[in-house]
Amino acid sequence: GAFGPSVGEFTELVDPGETWTLDISAYGIPDEWVGSAWITSDYAVVTNVNRVKPSTEMAITNTAAPSYWALTSPDSGAADCTWRNGGACELYAPLVYQKYNGWNTGISIVNVAEYTNTVQVTFYGPSGNVVGSDSVSIPAKAMEYIYIPNTGDIGLDDFVGAAVLSSTLPFHASIDEVKYETVEAMSYIATASGASLIHDVDLIFGTGAFSPDGAVAGLSLPLVQKGSQTTGLGDTSGIQLFNPDPTFSVVADMWFFQPSGALAAPTLQQPYTLTLSAHATATVYTMDLSEMSAGFQGSAWIVPVLGSTIPANIGFLVGVSNNVNYDVEGDGSAAFNALNQFGQFRFFSSQTAPLA
Repeated sequence: GAFGPSVGEFTELVDPGETWTLDISAYGIPDEWVGSAWITSDYAVVTNVNRVKPSTEMAITNTAAPSYWALTSPDSGAADCTWRNGGACELYAPLVYQKYNGWNTGISIVNVAEYTNTVQVTFYGPSGNVVGSDSVSIPAKAMEYIYIPNTGDIGLDDFVGAAVLSSTLPFHASIDEVKYETVEAMSYIATASGASLIHDVDLIFGTGAFSPDGAVAGLSLPLVQKGSQTTGLGDTSGIQLFNPDPTFSVVADMWFFQPSGALAAPTLQQPYTLTLSAHATATVYTMDLSEMSAGFQGSAWIVPVLGSTIPANIGFLVGVSNNVNYDVEGDGSAAFNALNQFGQFRFFSSQTAPLA
């Protein structure tokens, strides 16, 4: 429970390939309850969590986050907090709102440590400027939440930006986005799944490899959509990128693909290129891409690229995509994390021994 002890424990035998649906309202959890869920199992499981608000027909879906100590890394070692910030635990919310076209953001943070955990949340504007901060002290295995409009430090209407969540102990967080006037709601998990090009990787590995398997580091979005420019309606993606590095800028190339794998406009001949300074964000709204065909449904691949001078143009990228369709009666929105090839919660290098 939020700020308190467990309210129940449920066990189920799940056969290979089988699914189990747990409706907490059927298991005696009281109304107006808020909290978190912990899942342990003998073998690997994956879990989706649906939160539904019947009074407004709003729905949110999240994929459960793995333990920081789960054996999920390519070298079969236990995953640690990101190395990128000196071993501190750091997660990123590439997109947060306050009263932005009716959108607002709430952040739910769960402490996965065995000790009281203080989590600092710093909010950044599109140009990388700090616009506010907040912190919560969370008992072991408890959760807290921050609703940005109630955070006096920001105090900005029409704010859209990003947030860095940091602590000395591990935690996880969900980023909930709501627009009550059109009954839209969506959520994504705060992530450390980023892509970067770091000159130190060459020095450490001596192979020119930018990832443990020698692949180019990048972020993928399996679903990108564009509605009608005439009506402004239909399934439409807004892709938000954030450079969480406090020092270096980053240049990123974005490519769009048809379902067949063929390149799609406007990147048939060259990428859509963006430059993000330290802690800055960039938004790619498909409705603004005039060369992209109406009704487009495909994917995107985002690759950080080096500039001509090292260490200039070296930085990091995390991303998220909001897909919204205001034509849908009720909730017509969903959010997708941009992922690298090693999962949702690690930078590509953080699972290798030299950088752990």
